[in-house]
Amino acid sequence: MGKQIISLGIVAIGLLLFSSCSIFKKGHKSNLENKTWTLVSLASGCVLPTEKKLTVHFNSERHELIAQSGCNSINGIYSINKSYIKCDRIARTYRNCQYFKIEKELIDVFKNANGYKMKNGQLQLLNKDKVLAVFS
Repeated sequence: MGKQIISLGIVAIGLLLFSSCSIFKKGHKSNLENKTWTLVSLASGCVLPTEKKLTVHFNSERHELIAQSGCNSINGIYSINKSYIKCDRIARTYRNCQYFKIEKELIDVFKNANGYKMKNGQLQLLNKDKVLAVFS
């Protein structure tokens, strides 16, 4: 009887550990992921084009960010932990076009962002408490 109780205890602990591990493998899901966001404003005040929309998509499965300007593509990886975000290995294509300056500023936003928050249905990328860019 004592061996059965010990065996049941070991099985229970094993099940608990395996179910706990699956929680960590899924990672932190965020409401900014798996949605295409349209750039609304940059902290620099740079005027955004009205004829083209600059977008970014955060893919939660591959932790990849993909931004499109209609001219060049911007790619990178990201990690999220609560309200912290880190973008890394940012790269882009280099076709010369009228959006080149805005694309550079957007890359700087990704490189300097260390946080994010959702406000009124919009995504704000932050550096400390300073808003670097707003997306809707």
